[in-house]
Amino acid sequence: MELPPAQAARPLIVDLDNSLIRTDLLYEAGFAYLGENPAGIFPLDAIVADAKGRLYLAKDSCQSRALFEAGYPELEAFRKIRKQIDPKGKFASHQSRRLGL
Repeated sequence: MELPPAQAARPLIVDLDNSLIRTDLLYEAGFAYLGENPAGIFPLDAIVADAKGRLYLAKDSCQSRALFEAGYPELEAFRKIRKQIDPKGKFASHQSRRLGL
């Protein structure tokens, strides 16, 4: 059975009794919580760092420079090449300045 696009986009969840359900309640609850507690997103950064993960830069708006640097161990090599290509830093964005790129 093919689902309508709106339903197909919902995640498939395994419930506590091992039944499969399609729902977006997890997302709804998460966004509701963050709507009431915007700073609640920052503890997630520690989870990402502990897992040796990285945040998706195209969607980033608030990650710290420390978290970014922890996710990219070869960052200094990139910075060196970037400095050679653009020594005056003309090609920069707010994000690249914030993250020290």
